[in-house]
Amino acid sequence: MRDVNQNVGKTSFIVNKPSIHTNGSYLIGSITITYPTLVDIIGEEYGYTTDGKTQCNWSIEGELDGEKVVATIYDWKTYGTKKEDIIRWNVGGYSHKALELVKTIINQ
Repeated sequence: MRDVNQNVGKTSFIVNKPSIHTNGSYLIGSITITYPTLVDIIGEEYGYTTDGKTQCNWSIEGELDGEKVVATIYDWKTYGTKKEDIIRWNVGGYSHKALELVKTIINQ
């Protein structure tokens, strides 16, 4: 796993740093974007879950309105679909701000 400090527009964020706490996060919403575009914007995913329910995962930590926000992006049960063909991605976190952060990052 590599961690990446990124800036997209005015939004600064960290991707896939081991210290980003995502345990207990939950589904907030979804985004529609191609895998190659997602990788171009935020970098390579850190992998899959051992239970096979996801093949791509990203953890993101950023700031919105002065508040630290944690978000996850992942596919869910896309069995048999190559990651390069996935266009619908789940966004998880601890509040609606997770989805807002992800949309801010991908739309700048």
